[in-house]
Amino acid sequence: MRMLLRFIKWTLLAVGSCLFLWFIISFTLYRLTDKSKEELVGEVHYKFIELNITNRQIFEELIGNKIVRLENYGVFYVSPNDRKLLWPENPHEMLKKKYTIKAKIEVSSLKFGGYSVAKVVSTEKLDQQPIISK
Repeated sequence: MRMLLRFIKWTLLAVGSCLFLWFIISFTLYRLTDKSKEELVGEVHYKFIELNITNRQIFEELIGNKIVRLENYGVFYVSPNDRKLLWPENPHEMLKKKYTIKAKIEVSSLKFGGYSVAKVVSTEKLDQQPIISK
């Protein structure tokens, strides 16, 4: 019994250490910026199902950030409060009401590639059909 408890203790310690190391490495990769800021403007692309789950997506969602797409720019991560500005309601309701959102976001380049967590600078309501995909 004592041997089993010792095995469980060391296994939990090893798993916890690996998770802690993963978090530290991910934090370093996704938070070190070049300090150069860019402003990007585009129409929000509403995608419901994420099939490509990446390490970045897992890390950002553990912290609480959500995915947002701008047409012609790709994937960005924003805080839940900023996401509410970009997804004011269900995109299917937006389709019925015939409007979409155009956003201006501010991002910094990351040292290891990609962009930092985006901040919404401004939003504009457009009278056209939203871009929706599954």
